[in-house]
Amino acid sequence: MRTIFVFLCLLTLIIISSQSLFDIHDLDWSTSPTDNFFMFVNGRWINRTTIPSHESEWGGLFTVKYENTYKLKRILDDLIRHDKSEPPFANGSIEHKLRDFYSAGLDEQAIEDAGLEPIKETLIQIQNIQTYKGLVQFCLDWYTKMNSGLIFDFDVHADDRNSSINTVHWKQTGIQLPERDYYFRNDPISKDIRNHYTQYIDRLLTLSNEIIGTTTTLVDAEDIVSLEIQLAVSHRTPYELRDAESNSQTYHINELDQMMPNLNWHEVFSKLTIENRTTILAQSDYYLLLDKLLVRQPLNTWKNKIRFTILHELARFLTKDFVEAHFNMYDHLVYGQRTDKPRWTKLTEDIDRYLGDLLGQLYIARYFPYESKQRIMSLVENLIDVYQERIRKITWLNNSTKQQAIKKLRAINMKIAYPTMWKTYEDVVIDRSSYFHSLVSIFRHDYRKKMDDLRKPVDRNEWLVPAQIVNAFYYPPFNEIIFPAGILQEPFFSFFADDALNYGAIGYIIGHELTHSLDDQGRKYDEHGNLHHWWTTDDINEFHLRTEKLIQQYDEYRMLNTSISGRLTLGENMADLGGLEIAYQAFLRTDQAKENGLIDGFTPRERFFLSFARTWRVKLTNEKLLSSIRQDPHAPVHLRINGPLSNMMGFYETFNVIKGDGMFRNENERVLVW
Repeated sequence: MRTIFVFLCLLTLIIISSQSLFDIHDLDWSTSPTDNFFMFVNGRWINRTTIPSHESEWGGLFTVKYENTYKLKRILDDLIRHDKSEPPFANGSIEHKLRDFYSAGLDEQAIEDAGLEPIKETLIQIQNIQTYKGLVQFCLDWYTKMNSGLIFDFDVHADDRNSSINTVHWKQTGIQLPERDYYFRNDPISKDIRNHYTQYIDRLLTLSNEIIGTTTTLVDAEDIVSLEIQLAVSHRTPYELRDAESNSQTYHINELDQMMPNLNWHEVFSKLTIENRTTILAQSDYYLLLDKLLVRQPLNTWKNKIRFTILHELARFLTKDFVEAHFNMYDHLVYGQRTDKPRWTKLTEDIDRYLGDLLGQLYIARYFPYESKQRIMSLVENLIDVYQERIRKITWLNNSTKQQAIKKLRAINMKIAYPTMWKTYEDVVIDRSSYFHSLVSIFRHDYRKKMDDLRKPVDRNEWLVPAQIVNAFYYPPFNEIIFPAGILQEPFFSFFADDALNYGAIGYIIGHELTHSLDDQGRKYDEHGNLHHWWTTDDINEFHLRTEKLIQQYDEYRMLNTSISGRLTLGENMADLGGLEIAYQAFLRTDQAKENGLIDGFTPRERFFLSFARTWRVKLTNEKLLSSIRQDPHAPVHLRINGPLSNMMGFYETFNVIKGDGMFRNENERVLVW
């Protein structure tokens, strides 16, 4: 009897939890679900919610991120409060490093007292540069110390065409506004941003003049902006950066020297200890132009630009004057945040970013139940089975391409919750008395790791993100999906939720990432993660017929007097549509869907779609929204709900959508790819 009683109590808990996990009182009945499903599900929340002054976006993913930051704060605070009666943390232990780094970062007075002394010698070195070759040498030296090249930037990861080896991928850099078109748009907002950007440059230069005994004027700042405008001409747009093939061109070092003699690539490789003779120049136009501008532009302008870039990159770690200048320029002006985040929040985010695996181990031990990992693994398998079945039934792909697509799907590596091996950061030295010196040790570690990776085979077991991050990914060169523990929580997933809620939220997200394996860029990689042509010409043409319809659909949307780019957002729109279709079909196989019992007056199918629409319950400042429209490959949040639903027959049938409804699209306009 006791066993039965315990089982019944657990069953009751699950039922009660499933009901409480979705509050039907949030539904906005003044809006018809067939006219605007996003507002039907989220309208009341949106109308009553104010974005916190220290944020530019709120709700859904971003609220969970903030709540997760509080969890990380509790871990770090507990390390500081470690009872003195308990044994002290061993030197070099996880707890010791995290406590000391957190303590150093909280000591704002020590940071103020240090001022610019930690980088005084660096600033003097810049002043003493006599030639453009000396400038290049300085930038290379800085890269090895700080993992930042100022006018150079590269990553080390799998070669797109041979994913078993690591190689160097050179990227465009040299500008500090979010992307190239910020320098060229002539609307009032863009002009205002450029005007404030000039003032921001002037402010940072002025703040650093005294310590090196020099002076600058607003004209110097204007010269830097002019130089960045010239560099921005060479930059690829956010849409162009999405193209896998054009951003993975391989060159031999001798070719680079012939193309760009002023940069002296043999010297660049030698200084950075890169032994490879071939490399990927992802955005070659930038380096071709840099090679010319180095000798054409005044050396003093270059020196001022390098000084500004260093101050800009380090501003968040320096005194309050620099922190405030950086906040006012970017978080406030560009993204619409009204006040800066609390010190502890930014510090926790820094630790998450720079010592993520140390903090992740403590996070998993405290907050993540193992049972959740097992349930997610089962969900993923269910969705892969459905995806495979859908591919088999497609009529526009030839059989050989279908078989290759299924082979790729079955080869996807699943990284769920947390890694089996954690990064150790053994060579990182944390100085409890100096936050800045601790950061320098971390940056040097990052550069050494980058170079170590270059000399080793690709490690497909390595996690590219910390376990506590609230996000999910598909990574083409590894043909893998990554679902960190951070996203495996409400409202996306709950161990106690009914299948409708879980499949509508985390199921859709899983389907979204799986669909990326065959989106407009992911389809170019094979099951091993190698970039090459494995589709027939006819298959590609049929694929483009369908994706062009999706591009046209999103091109028709406008927000803030700005058009959404259907081409920029194509990959994510495909993943939203495909992920939702796959998750819904997988859900229909569950017992809950078959039994069709009501919860809170809603059928399982209705609850699936309600859960899906809640995933993007988000508000953004107008500034953040405008910035996202211009550069984010994701569509605005309400379009991530209404866009795919307007193409989906299952939604039409569930809510009886008919011609004349806002969610209705003519049948010949509806899109189905996967």
